Amino acid sequence: MQSLKASFKKLSGTDIRKKYASKPAYVTKEFQAYALDLAIRLDDYGNKGIYIRLAKTTPRYLLEQAYLFTVDYTNAKNRGKIFLWKLKKLKDEAKKQGKPYKLELPDHAESDEEETSDPAPDDQKKLFD
Repeated sequence: MQSLKASFKKLSGTDIRKKYASKPAYVTKEFQAYALDLAIRLDDYGNKGIYIRLAKTTPRYLLEQAYLFTVDYTNAKNRGKIFLWKLKKLKDEAKKQGKPYKLELPDHAESDEEETSDPAPDDQKKLFD
């Protein structure tokens, strides 16, 4: 049986972070950093793409609740499975209660058209007069 100190160190993820510290990760957004940290804490770095997508489209409170549930399973072989199972259950509950369970992503196609559209020639004359 592991000592309490060893199990706490394993839960905190210090050994796991050292293991993946040399791997390149091109992080430019906050949700990407959160997702990579989550993947490392769950010891499921191979599926980091799933966690990045979840961090982008799922409310943070659901991810945190699922993670806190998963941490209690100290002897789990695959924490990623437990995390995804609990996240699915939490999303179903939130959907039934009418709470937000999915983030609305802005449609980039519409916003790009508005930003890149050139002003009408009449508008240009007003700008330079």
